[in-house]
Amino acid sequence: MNDGADAVTTLEGEGFSVTLADADEEPLFDTTRDATGCEVQDQDPAAGEFIAEGEEITVVVSCAQVDWENQEGAAWDAFDAAYSSGFDAGCDALFEQSPNGSLYEDDYEYSAIDCQNENPGDGSEASDVPQEVPTDPEAAGTEVGELDGCQALFENQSVWSLNYGTDSWTESDCPISSTAAGPVERKKTAKHSTAKQAGDSCKITQTDGAAMTVEIGDGRVNCSGAEALWNEYLRRAPSEGIGSGAAVQLEGWACIAAPAAQAPRAGSCSATDSSGSFTVITGT
Repeated sequence: MNDGADAVTTLEGEGFSVTLADADEEPLFDTTRDATGCEVQDQDPAAGEFIAEGEEITVVVSCAQVDWENQEGAAWDAFDAAYSSGFDAGCDALFEQSPNGSLYEDDYEYSAIDCQNENPGDGSEASDVPQEVPTDPEAAGTEVGELDGCQALFENQSVWSLNYGTDSWTESDCPISSTAAGPVERKKTAKHSTAKQAGDSCKITQTDGAAMTVEIGDGRVNCSGAEALWNEYLRRAPSEGIGSGAAVQLEGWACIAAPAAQAPRAGSCSATDSSGSFTVITGT
């Protein structure tokens, strides 16, 4: 690569006046800037043409890559601004999955503001800064910003899952969606996604592999959500359970194990707002 500063020094040493022009056509390009690290693309008059000493030669340089590496210039500024706004948008996309704007882990409530408070406001803090200047710095900044915003609470606050009722999101779900592409889509469950109503039942599997049946008592219950909720209850009941039934409060639900005398009934969960309930029975 022909270095811009070396070219300027050489031509000026030969008695010519030198000005710079930008190969990338940046409107605010400084024709008197330090061209160290900039790549020479062309010159006018061309090399080999006869011109009188003292006349002006325009050296056409591309400084985009060196400016990118130095985290300055138009491309970096576009990436930096887009990263910060994308970060906030990534938080919004995650919390828009909740009907009331809040998501929960254990008994702690989080909002988009908690997520956005993690925004470093600096593209240099992005989880993946491209080594080469991107063709579209704004799109690149938005993309990594949305991912980092969505993952912020998981990465920085040791949050394992964010939940609303029986729906749960983890770091692996990020980014939730591209907010620039249109309306946020709600999270879709991979199996048993149809909500059941009172009197219906569905099959679930415990984390230990045991086959169970969920019988809906009240309201409407998403079967995959019930499966996730019941398995979360089983995980936490040994250390957090209260009383003989090991009752546990779980993000708007209360779950409790059934006494052995009620077998094959294993336990039940009820929404604290009375919007739904279900019973878990051993077997299918």
